[in-house]
Amino acid sequence: MPTVTLGQVFGRLTVVSQAPSRGKYHYYLCRCECGVEKEVYKSSLTRGMTSSCGCIFREVQSARLTTHDMSGTPIYKSWAAMLGRCTNPRDAGYKNYGGRGISVAPEWSSFEQFLADMGERPEGTSLERRDNSEGYCKDNCQWATPKQQARNRRSNINITWKGETKTLTEWCEILEKPYMTVRARIVKGWSIDRAFTT
Repeated sequence: MPTVTLGQVFGRLTVVSQAPSRGKYHYYLCRCECGVEKEVYKSSLTRGMTSSCGCIFREVQSARLTTHDMSGTPIYKSWAAMLGRCTNPRDAGYKNYGGRGISVAPEWSSFEQFLADMGERPEGTSLERRDNSEGYCKDNCQWATPKQQARNRRSNINITWKGETKTLTEWCEILEKPYMTVRARIVKGWSIDRAFTT
């Protein structure tokens, strides 16, 4: 049977020391190139059956699953965060999304399809649903700035005046009125027309 010596290299594994035998089977403590130490059966080393701590297998699996090379990009992070808050009960945002029935279109379980539908994420934007009562899908999503996102919150006050519906914030910007003043007037029971024109 081939011998194993300290310092000998098998693939990514370097023999560090002899490990305690297990019955008639001899083991060696090996250090992988990635830094992980592992006890390996002697025959597995000499026959080439084990050549790393397992990192080679993980790298191959990752390469098979990652076909887009975009895992660190802003759009990928948006996609992953969307899936997390809608499908993972342990996600911090789940109670406000998946927990209240907000789902992701089946085709968007594929990052490639999400990218094809939404395009690259413009700088300074994030993923927004146009209708907050509906789920994530191509027809209900857009890239929005923080200002646009703020106008689409469930807590916003939507007001119809002269046949148009806008958030109170938008009306105040258009009319050049201080938001808190107009809001206080409405809370006190003023009519919309009076609150906006006084």
